[in-house]
Amino acid sequence: AQVTIFVFAARSAALRSRSTLRKAMASAMADKSVALTLGAQDLLSMFGVELGYSEKQLEQNAFQILLYQSFAVVVIVLWSLFSDWQFSSVITLSSAVQVLAYMMLWIQIRKTSSVAGISKNMLLLQVFSVVARLSSTCFYNGYLPTDRSGQHLYQALDLLCLGLVMSLLWAVSFAHKHTYDAQSDSCHMWWMPLAAAAIAFLVHPSLNNSTIGDMYWTTALWLESFSMVPQIWMMSRKRLHGSLSHHFVAATFVARVLVAAFWFHVYPELKLRTQSWNYPGYGVVAAYGLQMLVVSDFMYFYLCKASNGSAYTMGGSEPIVL
Repeated sequence: AQVTIFVFAARSAALRSRSTLRKAMASAMADKSVALTLGAQDLLSMFGVELGYSEKQLEQNAFQILLYQSFAVVVIVLWSLFSDWQFSSVITLSSAVQVLAYMMLWIQIRKTSSVAGISKNMLLLQVFSVVARLSSTCFYNGYLPTDRSGQHLYQALDLLCLGLVMSLLWAVSFAHKHTYDAQSDSCHMWWMPLAAAAIAFLVHPSLNNSTIGDMYWTTALWLESFSMVPQIWMMSRKRLHGSLSHHFVAATFVARVLVAAFWFHVYPELKLRTQSWNYPGYGVVAAYGLQMLVVSDFMYFYLCKASNGSAYTMGGSEPIVL
């Protein structure tokens, strides 16, 4: 019995030591990240670009800064290895930014042991969307980037995104269910998958040369267009604490802008020879336009907050804390 107690105590001490070491390493990396950001800000000021962030403000957001800097390094490495510098690679970059967005939410849950401010309905729609898109991109190549990133990296990023979303859904539904605010997450979403499938059935491109494959991709597109509606609805109904939820929406907006820029450029090529009007192309443009419209109101106030440091509200709700 004494040996068992000694082993248990030694193991507990080792775990505490590891936890302390990890926290110390994270703190040191955050300090270096802040120092690097201050140096970059000073460099920009030499060229007349004044960002105006104080050292205190940067220290308060050190973790987010470190996350962004790490993401930038990973993207640069992957871009140099897998991209052939073709315009279609922005689709892969968009998927990478979306992974960053969900990673922010995942880290927020691990850090706070709370899912407050996260919409379960949004996560469900995103699961349906990613599964539908993978059903197209894993078996057909019509909607893949034409460079090397479209061979495996693009699908791998979608799989990683699906894993993160499923982990978030588990946290909301089971692990931290007691912190989930079902009352605020009251946007009805079950009509959205049906609407997405109906639109995809009626109007879809034909790049896969397969009706099923094309419908999978178009369904995923419209589900993405609807998926942020429950999250924005929830954020407009209650005060949210912490900044990662808002960084998530901002990163998602950037991801949608990137992929929309590609499809806005190539949509004329979606016109079917048998049709006088480019219905598939206009449908894709409408879907991506809707995606950006859904979060544009939030992004406007988000940028206002970032520029002047003042609180703001959405839809008459209490000020949202970034």
